[in-house]
Amino acid sequence: MGIWDTYENRVYVQGKTKREAALFRTSRRLSEKLGDSLSYHGVLIDGEERSVIIDDSDNLNEFYVWKSC
Repeated sequence: MGIWDTYENRVYVQGKTKREAALFRTSRRLSEKLGDSLSYHGVLIDGEERSVIIDDSDNLNEFYVWKSC
């Protein structure tokens, strides 16, 4: 592995594109703050216990579930 490969691996550790980097940062931020959130719950989905953030709004037609990784 040459110098360029080492540099490229280090630069791409968070994603090769701006979109991938943004998704990585968002995922990491959610994981870091997940346990502190009042919306954090352990729920049973498809027979499997999962940790999720359940976020709702005043609009009863909207409902979001953020899955932790």
